[in-house]
Order: sequence, then structure tokens, then C-alpha cells
Amino acid sequence: RDRGGLSYLSASLCMEAGFFPQAAQVLSRKTTQLQLIQAGFGVALLPQCMCEIAPASVSFVALEGDCQSTVALACRRDAGQMVRQFVATMQG
Repeated sequence: RDRGGLSYLSASLCMEAGFFPQAAQVLSRKTTQLQLIQAGFGVALLPQCMCEIAPASVSFVALEGDCQSTVALACRRDAGQMVRQFVATMQG
């Protein structure tokens, strides 16, 4: 499975800080990452919005510097009305 943009961003930030992270396990499900962190199994770079659903025992620390990621939304051209409304809402 291909790794996402946040994975490449985290590796880049670590290299800028002078080291390369050694991943014990690579997970793409953010909720699973939160559960593993709560259980004491490491750290993760997560979107800030995950603070809203994180267990109280999980601490978030903001990163310094330019560490932004891009999110894309894709849908079928012939998508139904509900999908088109959702896309319009996301586009602002």
C-alpha cells in the first residue's frame, strides 16, 4: 500500500531535524494510531482535527515551522445531488 502525503511530510520534518524516523509499524487509520498512542505504543503525526476525538490521555504538541499538508476531494463527474452539495460545501 502506498504511503500518504502526511507520511512523506513527517519523514521530511524529521530529516530537517537531523534524523530519520524508524517506524515500528505503519498505519494509515488515524483512529488506530490514537488507540496505540493511548496504550503507550509510540507517537504519530496527526492532523490537528484529531484532537476533537482523541482520548483525554493523549497529548497533542503543535509542530513549529512550515508543516502543512494538502487534502484533496475527488468524486465522480456524474455524482448525485447529495455528493454535489457536499463538494460545494467543501469548496466554501
